[in-house]
Amino acid sequence: MKVTRKKLIIDPQFQYRVMGIIISAGICVCVIFLIGVYYFMNRIFDFLESTDYLTPDAKLELFTQWNNMMYMLVGLVGFSIFAIWLWARVFTNKIAGPIFNMSNKLDAYIAGDKAARIKLREKDFFSHLAEKINKALDKNTL
Repeated sequence: MKVTRKKLIIDPQFQYRVMGIIISAGICVCVIFLIGVYYFMNRIFDFLESTDYLTPDAKLELFTQWNNMMYMLVGLVGFSIFAIWLWARVFTNKIAGPIFNMSNKLDAYIAGDKAARIKLREKDFFSHLAEKINKALDKNTL
């Protein structure tokens, strides 16, 4: 029997905390990248603008291309932050769901339901731990 989960946020307190850490780290990396690219592109642009080899029209074209590249980089960083957010939701669901399931089944077992066993989805983390817990519960009930 295939175990399915329909909820995307299982344990909000845990998931939002982990998502916040992942997203904060991703935003920091994206902002550092954007600042670095801006700094080096600005230095190159200032150098090219200060030379006498470029005509005013060429300098205007260079400025236009520089602006277009910066808009593209800001869009790329925005898309990257969205992708990090989406990945963090999926990733935390694969962690929070099994932890939540194991916690509930162990609570049921402690409350007296000796038939309580942990069932996880195939791709969830901690499936090996759930198997070990189930074996321990089987040994304890015999």
